[in-house]
Amino acid sequence: MNAIDWNKLTDTEIKRHEDRLRRALARDGLSLRKSRARGSYDPNFNGYMIVDGGRIVAGAGHCAYSLDIGDVYTFVHADAAGGTTGSAADA
Repeated sequence: MNAIDWNKLTDTEIKRHEDRLRRALARDGLSLRKSRARGSYDPNFNGYMIVDGGRIVAGAGHCAYSLDIGDVYTFVHADAAGGTTGSAADA
């Protein structure tokens, strides 16, 4: 389902996708949080979580920010495959 090769995108392109995903999630009342970890040694580095108010909806697996940008993209676009994220699939 995820046809984007995230490893080939520049930081600017990833930020553009991240902003679109944030807007799509916001339309459904959700927010995207990115880890503040600065070192690649930290398991939360470059990780994301999806939050509904104070409740974590996705991204609290093996570490607090266990989603990567591709996982967020898949979550947002799950509606197209019969998921329940609603308008978030428009990102």
